[in-house]
Amino acid sequence: MRCLLLMSIFVAAGCQATKPITGCGISATVINPNLDGCGLLLELITGEKLMPANGSDFALEEGHRVKLDYQILEDQMSICMAEDHIVRITCLDILEDLPRKKPCLNISDPNEAGWMQGVLDDFQPTIIEKYNYLDGFAYQCKRSGMIRLYDCQGTLLCEFEEVDQSSCRLKRNNLKNKVEIWVAHR
Repeated sequence: MRCLLLMSIFVAAGCQATKPITGCGISATVINPNLDGCGLLLELITGEKLMPANGSDFALEEGHRVKLDYQILEDQMSICMAEDHIVRITCLDILEDLPRKKPCLNISDPNEAGWMQGVLDDFQPTIIEKYNYLDGFAYQCKRSGMIRLYDCQGTLLCEFEEVDQSSCRLKRNNLKNKVEIWVAHR
């Protein structure tokens, strides 16, 4: 009986000596190659790019840093052709949440947004115009000889003198559909 008890203790101790599972082991970043036929890819530290066949099983977003394990799926093809391997993700840990952008505001009255009220107080524009810009809006604030261009979250894109628009030309070339939303009554 003692022999059986001692053997049970040794067997149990041997089972506990196995390496505990500590999560996934390979570091990667979720990227979007912006190519037809590609979705999000996982770029390893080595530069290798993996296309996850089961990527929709996970809440991946461009910019996420992740740890993962995977199996290479042999004899798989895609039309993306930017990947080095098509894989099945077997383990995935998202290391950090992405910082979220403030919502893009479609403002038609400067009093609707706190950041724009700050522009009115600090910059004191005489006219504010709204434009379609990239995937949202931009707001051009003018006062005697000076112009400031803000994106729809209130981030200053550029500031320039009205006679020298070269410092902001690329951003201004993307402005479309001007709508005057505010004029100072001074």
